[in-house]
Amino acid sequence: MTKRQISIGRPRSFEKDETLDRVIALFWCRGFETTSYSDLEAATGLHRQSLRYAFGDKAELFRRALDRYARRKTAEILSALEGGETPLAGLAEAFRIWARDAGTNGCLVVNTLAEKGPSDLAALDAARLATSRLHEGFEAAFRKAQSRGEIRSDVPPALLAAQAVAIGDGMMVHSRGLACTVSPDGLLMAFLRLLKP
Repeated sequence: MTKRQISIGRPRSFEKDETLDRVIALFWCRGFETTSYSDLEAATGLHRQSLRYAFGDKAELFRRALDRYARRKTAEILSALEGGETPLAGLAEAFRIWARDAGTNGCLVVNTLAEKGPSDLAALDAARLATSRLHEGFEAAFRKAQSRGEIRSDVPPALLAAQAVAIGDGMMVHSRGLACTVSPDGLLMAFLRLLKP
């Protein structure tokens, strides 16, 4: 294969990723059911036939967008957990990301489960994988924080991880339509303060 042949293939891959990012933004804001092909055409600049050729029908396009979103968002949270100066700082930063998202469009995976329910196997698969990875990341962070004496040690790290993810998911759903008297950031930080030794 020549260098010219290699270079020809790369822009198509890049354009698909860019298109998926635009699709993610649209589904994240509007949801699956209320997003029409006209909306998708306007957001991507592509005709529906081009979208179908590249990604499949609307359901398949949504599945691919959801998978991409879930992988990227999970990686962002895990990076925050692992990148703090201390384990507790990493936990706080992960919570800040959740609070930021709750203040905008919430979480696309959580939104999809709330919109479509357990019948959507693509959403369930994305949610299971993301939740499993988040549980592992939070459990490791809580364990490290306990070993350093940053948080109380009488609660199993796995339970703390499950609580953290449940709070985050619940906050995402709550933020979509209900007024909250406590800011998302304040709610999550209050959880960490309760864990002080």
